[in-house]
Amino acid sequence: MTAITKTSARRRAAPAPALPAREDWLAAAEADLGALRQVLLGRLASSEHSTRSLSEALGLHRVYLHRALAGERRLTVKVVFEVLELLELGAVEVFAEAFVLGGPAAEELRRRRLALGLSTATAQDLAESLRALEEERGRITPTERSLRAAELLRFLIKARGGSMREISRQLCGGPDALGQVLRGRAELTFTHVFGALRYLGVGPGRYFFELALSTPPSGVDHPERAAFLDWLERTYEEASRAVLADLDRRAAAEERPSAGRRARSRSRASDGD
Repeated sequence: MTAITKTSARRRAAPAPALPAREDWLAAAEADLGALRQVLLGRLASSEHSTRSLSEALGLHRVYLHRALAGERRLTVKVVFEVLELLELGAVEVFAEAFVLGGPAAEELRRRRLALGLSTATAQDLAESLRALEEERGRITPTERSLRAAELLRFLIKARGGSMREISRQLCGGPDALGQVLRGRAELTFTHVFGALRYLGVGPGRYFFELALSTPPSGVDHPERAAFLDWLERTYEEASRAVLADLDRRAAAEERPSAGRRARSRSRASDGD
C-alpha cells in the first residue's frame, strides 16, 4: 500500500459524487486521449524511430502504433510505457506536457493557451523528489507501471465513493468489464483511465503525478510525498486562479472605457437628430 493510499485510507470514504452528464465526461476523456496522442506523436517525430520500427521492436503488428496514435486502435497503458522506455523518455516529463496539475483553474488556463510555469524552488523540489524516488526503487518495468496504474485507478474509484459497476456500465457497456481490467485479467487502456478519471472528477495531471511519485505496492512508503503532491496541486490551483482573476480584471477595465465611448457616441448621434 502506498503512502497516499495509507493516508487516505484513514479517512472515511468520500460521499458518492453527483453523476456527471455522460456526454460531458466522455468528451473530456476523448480530449485527454487526443492530447496524449499529440504529445507522443511530437516526441516520436523528433526521434530516430518511426511508428513501424517501434511496433516491430515491441513485437506488435507493424501498423499498430500508427493506427493507435491515429485513434483507430485502443492505446494500452503498457505499450505507452514500453514506447517511452525505447525512446528513453521520462514518463513524468511526457505526461506533464500533455496534462496540467492544479484542477479546473489550471485546465482553463491551458484551454486559453496560457502557460503557468513552476517557480524555481518548486521545480527543484519536484526534480529532487523524483530523482530520490528512482534511486530508491530502481528500474520499474512497463508491466509494473501498468499494474501500478490499475491499482491507483482502483483505489481512486473506492476513495471517491464511485461505483465500479456503474462506471464500467457507462464506459465499457457491461458491469464487470472494468473490474476485470483492473484485476489484470484484461488489458488496461487509456480509454479506461481517462474515462474513469473524468467520471470521478479527477484531473489526469493529478493522477499521473501521483503515479510517478508513489512507490510500487512492494516499495517503501513515504507519507511526505502525499503531502508534497497536495501542496503542489494547491500551489498550481491558487496561482491559476490568481492569473485568471487578473485577466478578468484587465478585461473589465478595458471594457469600461469602451462602454463609455459607445455611450458618448450614441449621445452625440441623438443630439444631431
